[in-house]
Amino acid sequence: SGFAKLAKQTGELNKINVFPIADGDTGANMKVCLKLPVRNLLLSPSDSVLTVASNLAADVLLNGQGNSGTILSHFFVSFAEEIKASGQTETLTIDELADCITKTGAKMMDAVPDPVEGTMVSVARDCCNLSGEGPFTHLKDLLNAWTAKAKNELAKTPDELMVNGVKVLEKAGVVDSGAQGFVYIIEGMHLASQQLLPEASDINLFRRATIDTDEGVGADVDVDHTVTDTAYQFCTEAVVLLKDGVNKATVVDF
Repeated sequence: SGFAKLAKQTGELNKINVFPIADGDTGANMKVCLKLPVRNLLLSPSDSVLTVASNLAADVLLNGQGNSGTILSHFFVSFAEEIKASGQTETLTIDELADCITKTGAKMMDAVPDPVEGTMVSVARDCCNLSGEGPFTHLKDLLNAWTAKAKNELAKTPDELMVNGVKVLEKAGVVDSGAQGFVYIIEGMHLASQQLLPEASDINLFRRATIDTDEGVGADVDVDHTVTDTAYQFCTEAVVLLKDGVNKATVVDF
């Protein structure tokens, strides 16, 4: 359901992409990150919450591309780690789930070497902190609180993101595109819990190989893409298998 909501807004996310590079691929990268992993979950369902989370984490790690896709994959990998650390393998109570989300949020600033306030990492960090929102009786209660908090944090991004003293999102008239995509994922789950997400039953959700550049774009979306430097419109990702005794810090400091 989260992927369904995100996928329908791909064009909008691409269009409002102005940071860190205005290359118009945020929506595409986030969609690619989740499309195959979510499809695989549906093709190979499991009753074990740890198995589901671990399988999703393994897939998003290999499918995450670009800045937004890499950060999104970090969220799901960290989420699987927290479920494993909880000691629960089959099921989670609602409050245990909330605790895993909170702990995952606390790891989000580690997703990139130089995290910036007013972006997906800070919005995920803050909106995932559900420690003061519970206890929750039903999953709907958690999703309602999480969605409200996510939208509130998203609205702050134009004021928070500063580049060389300039509020680039505010100047462009947008919110952070990666953060908006993350919020769409949460909102999609919330809507689905209320039977308000028809996109979730779209038979073409996983069939389309191309991305409609206008998908999810409203007539009122008009963005200034000159607010950031776009001299280097490329990025490179790699998956590194660490040897015993080597950790992330060792590789970063090398």
